[in-house]
Amino acid sequence: MRRSLALLAPLSALLVGSAAGLRAQLLSDYGEFYQKFTINAVETVTPCYRTDAPQSLPVVYGVRRDSLGRVVQISRFSFGNIEAKSEWATMRIAYTDYEATNTSVQRRTFFNASGMPIGLGWAFAEEIVSRRGTGQLLMRKLVDRDGKPVNDDVGVSRAMFKSETPGVIVQEWYYKTGKVHFGEGSDGPYRPFAEMPPQTYFRKMTVDSNGHLLREEVWNFDKKPIPFPGGELVRGYEVNDCGQPTRVINLDRENRPMSDNSGVASYRFEYDGAGRLIGWEAFDLAGSPKGRPGDGVAAAKFIYRAFDGVLLNEQWFDAAGKQVDIPEEANAENR
Repeated sequence: MRRSLALLAPLSALLVGSAAGLRAQLLSDYGEFYQKFTINAVETVTPCYRTDAPQSLPVVYGVRRDSLGRVVQISRFSFGNIEAKSEWATMRIAYTDYEATNTSVQRRTFFNASGMPIGLGWAFAEEIVSRRGTGQLLMRKLVDRDGKPVNDDVGVSRAMFKSETPGVIVQEWYYKTGKVHFGEGSDGPYRPFAEMPPQTYFRKMTVDSNGHLLREEVWNFDKKPIPFPGGELVRGYEVNDCGQPTRVINLDRENRPMSDNSGVASYRFEYDGAGRLIGWEAFDLAGSPKGRPGDGVAAAKFIYRAFDGVLLNEQWFDAAGKQVDIPEEANAENR
């Protein structure tokens, strides 16, 4: 399973901005509501699956924008009430331009249902730095309460992005001190990337005009291509408007289809009207259904309760389309 920076316990000493966090915690404070949001490959917050009935939904995100249409606040609600059980209730985004460096900075801070600031892992906030005017992504960094990069005990404090050609970006990771660091485990929540192997020091990605991920590969310290944990060298993506993958294709370095260690060459994914995964299928190089080693599962379906979105049932199928039973621990691992 992919590791990521978790949103952890409140930092009681961080009082700056808490009053602002207390505002806009009511459904009536928002004019737009969505059932899901993602953060795409170029760090753009993307609300999706819009709804006009937020009071009746178990999970909904209220969105506020500034006069330029930029998202400045997101709050999570459940049946019309601010969500008190989730890792965070409100995300605030402040935008600042710096003429001297020709950069723009997004600062994202997080608050609980009471309006108190909470930490992002060991950090107070995350900052997204881009080129002013063009929006070219330059850096994502984790900062402490003084706005300085978190210390080296945390591991990665910042990720750097370099555009090679339009739509093609190389990412690398660093300690606070400037020493290069491996990227494993450094992707924050809601990002679209695949799990990285421990030897990853660079990631090359291709994005579409919206910043959604279309292709990724990983390199070692010497910038030599290395396989993902599944054995594939490149992962290609077909995505929906939310940036969710509808198809994942395993490729070699020449962009030719290849099988991973399980013999799977591609996956197809399906979502419901709330953005929840309702099914996936696996295929071999010939385009035929392909079962996984061990349990033979080649497809799965997920059924949710309409009222509150609780997962009611999981159905698993072999390559012939026959429903199969697998141990519950396997279900949990392969959802």
